[in-house]
Amino acid sequence: MAHFAPDYSHINKILSSETKSIKDIDKLQDVYSAAILRNKQFTRLTYALYKKEIIGMGKSPTAINLWINSMEIDSFLNKETFSVEYSNAYNLKKLYPRLRTITTETLIQHLFIENGVRTWHI
Repeated sequence: MAHFAPDYSHINKILSSETKSIKDIDKLQDVYSAAILRNKQFTRLTYALYKKEIIGMGKSPTAINLWINSMEIDSFLNKETFSVEYSNAYNLKKLYPRLRTITTETLIQHLFIENGVRTWHI
């Protein structure tokens, strides 16, 4: 889910304001569009980590579940290299405490659609 919030500092201000300007909605639209375009890269990375047996995958009727198989992931995801991503994920989780259980569709609804962004799915 972290790929939905590449620049959380701006998003947090937009989501916390009562009224949204056209510029605010445009910024959210840019974030949504960038996330959709990065989806293919995310899928490739996920598949590569799966093939190297660093993560595991399983499918349920409503979701694809991912889990960490290897403790080597700690060195791969060190906090210095990915400090911005850790910060974005932390802030997104503060906004949505149940982030682990929220569906992508619900997250899109709350982050974008309810804030005036037109969405599409690929």
